[in-house]
Amino acid sequence: MFAPSLNKDVNSINNANQKIQTLYYIYSATSVLLIILSAILGVLIFYQNRNILRAHLQVKSLAEELQKSKEKLQMQNAKLEYDVYHDSLTEMNNRQLFWSDLNKTIERAEKNHDSVTVMLFDLDRFKEVNDTYGHDAGDMLLRQISDRLVSMSLTSDTLYRLGGDEFAFLSSGLTESHAVSRAQKICEFISQPYTIYNTIINITTCVGIVISDTERRSDYLYKFADLALYEAKGEGSGKIKVFRQRMLEKLQESRTLEHDMALAIVNKEFVVYYQPIVDSFSQEIYSYEALIRWLHPLKGLLSPDNFIPVAEKTGMINEMGKAVLEIACREAACWAIPAKISVNVSPVQLSSKAFVGIVLSILKETGLPADRLELEVTESSIFTESTTPMNTLNKLRAMGVKISIDDFGTGYSSLSRLSRLAFDKIKIDKSFVHSISTQEDALNIIKLITGMAKSLNMKAVAEGVETQEQLKSLQALGCDFAQGYLFGKPQPCIDEKIRNG
Repeated sequence: MFAPSLNKDVNSINNANQKIQTLYYIYSATSVLLIILSAILGVLIFYQNRNILRAHLQVKSLAEELQKSKEKLQMQNAKLEYDVYHDSLTEMNNRQLFWSDLNKTIERAEKNHDSVTVMLFDLDRFKEVNDTYGHDAGDMLLRQISDRLVSMSLTSDTLYRLGGDEFAFLSSGLTESHAVSRAQKICEFISQPYTIYNTIINITTCVGIVISDTERRSDYLYKFADLALYEAKGEGSGKIKVFRQRMLEKLQESRTLEHDMALAIVNKEFVVYYQPIVDSFSQEIYSYEALIRWLHPLKGLLSPDNFIPVAEKTGMINEMGKAVLEIACREAACWAIPAKISVNVSPVQLSSKAFVGIVLSILKETGLPADRLELEVTESSIFTESTTPMNTLNKLRAMGVKISIDDFGTGYSSLSRLSRLAFDKIKIDKSFVHSISTQEDALNIIKLITGMAKSLNMKAVAEGVETQEQLKSLQALGCDFAQGYLFGKPQPCIDEKIRNG
């Protein structure tokens, strides 16, 4: 009775054990699988972390490179910006920054009701430094000058190099006396000696200043300062000039004169006056000097001092000089006596390679013999860098034309230079003649010049002789010829006795 029931229980237990055994196997297999999966996952995570770390390091490196590139770009931009506003040779503020600062200064001055000061200055005879010592020496000099200017520590005032040997100074709120004082300080700093290649170089500067509390146009302020600088340089080295309204009026008059002069050439308003040059001892007329005059339709008779500088600056002197030469040669060719005719030649004419051909053409056209023509040239027009003036004079002398050096003693000729060209005459400047009776130095200079002329087989001509006392002194010194009011003033035509014999 109990056996079947027991068997049934045993079977149930066995079945349960089998199920438990099966579950055990399943759980064991699952555990092993989970362990394997965990190991695989650990390996994957390990490699993933390495990739993440590598990526992190790459990103960090890239970020550092980007930062370096950014800093490099910023430095390049800063340098470019610096270069835009600074001079490459001296590292001073440059022209572009000057104009930018000038406009800003004007705006501030207008708000604060202040004046604006613009100062321009350039070096005197800087070209001679380049020509004598070379451009490297010139650059070294500019750098030394800029160092001195920067060391002046002019508080809020600003200095600029505009280019070449031109500099500028900019400020506001200065009185005229303060501005001039600053200019004097600049001149003083610049004028101290410099040592370039073991050579002492001295140089000076001229300054033009404009101080305005009304003018607000930057280009006008610059022009006014430039006009003042031009005026300063016209007076010599190391000069300081403050802009005045008359300077602008003078410029406007010059422009009007240029216009009138162009019309005068077309309308033939230029005429020739003649002044005699006589033998100092016999007082016989040796030659006449042809002197240009302008019969201006409104201003009347104008002397050369009023228009020749403008003619030379504009180039009209070539046409004007040609007209005078032609008139003088044509007139002289009609004289009954063979007196010579002397004509002044400007540096501009002498520098033209066409000048010899012009002279030859006029001589042929008028029929005047070449040996009756004398051309007067100044020292400064001959002794230049160019060889053209010397070559021109040598060709003219070979044709038979006589050459005189005018206003001798006021330039920088040397005995060797004179002997190289062998002039026919030396004209002694009237400033020495006027002082011959009152200043021993003038007497000694004339004595030296006449002696020099004789030693070089040249003749000496004294200009500006007005008194018998001056003439007697010149005779005692052996001066060959004389010219001046004592013998005759310039006249519009030669005396009829000369013309008709």
